[in-house]
Amino acid sequence: MNLTLTKEEEKALFLIMGAASVFDEISLKRAYRSKVKNSHPDLASRLGKDPDIMQSQFQEINNAFHLLLEKIQKENSGYTRKSYRKSRPGAYQNTTGSTNRQQARKDFTGSASSKSRQGHTARAEKKKKKYHQRNRSKGQFYKGMLPARMLRFAEYLYYTGEISWDELIHAIVWQYRNRPKLGELAESMGYLENRDVLYIIKNRVFSETFGQAALRLGVLGKKDLERLVRAQKMIGMPIGRFFLEHKIFTEEELQLKLSSCRRHNLIHNS
Repeated sequence: MNLTLTKEEEKALFLIMGAASVFDEISLKRAYRSKVKNSHPDLASRLGKDPDIMQSQFQEINNAFHLLLEKIQKENSGYTRKSYRKSRPGAYQNTTGSTNRQQARKDFTGSASSKSRQGHTARAEKKKKKYHQRNRSKGQFYKGMLPARMLRFAEYLYYTGEISWDELIHAIVWQYRNRPKLGELAESMGYLENRDVLYIIKNRVFSETFGQAALRLGVLGKKDLERLVRAQKMIGMPIGRFFLEHKIFTEEELQLKLSSCRRHNLIHNS
């Protein structure tokens, strides 16, 4: 896939994939897993490196990966059914007669239809906004005192009355689903081989998580599992992105709320 990249995106591409100029989602994820395998801070003692330096490098790689992944996904979202139909071999092509009819219809309707479409779009957006606000108003919002303890960001938003209970749950579920699978992560970081992952999946009992099964079967130790879970949380998408994607907050509003949450946690960090 050929993309027009900004300087920041070019820097991110070089960090993840080196000199490669053409990439897609699969090759990006493959290169990212390879980078993570050699740069995760939990491997510092094993590799004899400074954990603080590795933490900084890991964060930089993680940010670069998500920047490029978002770029690819945005590009793919613009590939509509209409453009596919036009590019596909043997696709239906308008005849001269049908083209003339379309042009005649366009000339007849003139600018009035364009204004009508713009008005319809504006009304649809206004209706969508009202619907969203009405649904938010129906949610269960917290009205008590702010807890005097450290809070995660989504918890802070709920306890300050910024989001409803339903939005809190949806945000947590969204973040969970966007985390890398533990088995794939363990394989990419060198804790397990592919046959180990398949063995755990095959012998996992009902309602048992992958990590619980790995411990029970003796394939992973408790400390290794804890490292993998920490890595999984670090690599996952930040929960703030959920509120941006669902247009609950703007980016400026979100940054202000993040700063407020940090101040709260600094006061109650004991």
